[in-house]
Amino acid sequence: MTASSASDAAIPVPLPQLRMRRSLITTLPAVGLPPGYAVRQFAAGDEERWAALLHGTRQLGDWDGTRVRDLLAQRPPEAIVFIVAGESLVATALANPPNAKEPSSELGWVAVSPDHQGKRLGFAVCAAVMEVMRGNGRPQCFLLTDDWRLPAISTYVRLGFEPECVHESHGARWNEVRRQLHPRR
Repeated sequence: MTASSASDAAIPVPLPQLRMRRSLITTLPAVGLPPGYAVRQFAAGDEERWAALLHGTRQLGDWDGTRVRDLLAQRPPEAIVFIVAGESLVATALANPPNAKEPSSELGWVAVSPDHQGKRLGFAVCAAVMEVMRGNGRPQCFLLTDDWRLPAISTYVRLGFEPECVHESHGARWNEVRRQLHPRR
């Protein structure tokens, strides 16, 4: 073994994110909100507050106005949904459009402010985005997530998403997620 191959062997290969899929033809869940919250779409001037919301979860990487504007350039603003409390953006998700590689829309960049978690706002904002996708004629959607995002995965299951195995690692990883979500089964 050469020095370069020894160092190459030590570099872990990242596994692809887990994938889930849902039909949009069937009944969609209701967008129920607690009092004091409302759903709305992106509006000009939201960029910095949206970046702060995405960055504030500490799970979706570093965000600033430039990164948000780059994201906006790739999709229509009506595909971006917020839950607001007054003027504060407290939850968000968006619909990534289909492309040549993937004919379904992707539910993505789901985030809820830590100060507003535990109120099912993630469920509500995802349901609102699914309504946007269906309104755009999409028959199904998918999402990507990480193994350790158990509360999010639980929400996605309640929304009707089902695991989809598209990588050789997915079967075992989904089994482990199920074990962690339901330890007594």
